[in-house]
Amino acid sequence: MSEQPQPCHKQACAIQSCLTKNNYQESRCRDVIEKLQQCCQALIDAGGSSPSCPVQKYTRKPTSSSTSQNTQKA
Repeated sequence: MSEQPQPCHKQACAIQSCLTKNNYQESRCRDVIEKLQQCCQALIDAGGSSPSCPVQKYTRKPTSSSTSQNTQKA
């Protein structure tokens, strides 16, 4: 049985390739970076994980407005 590919690994490798080709100028790889961010956000929102996606970066924190609404009762 073959091992399943790591989610978002293809996008992470594309970033490395793009950065290398463009002398590590991040601005030239913005579209590739955004594709990895979209992949990781969708994966983590669905409950998945991947070494290519740092969970801390994509875990959404509750907004302060939602907590303040719960404490303001008239």
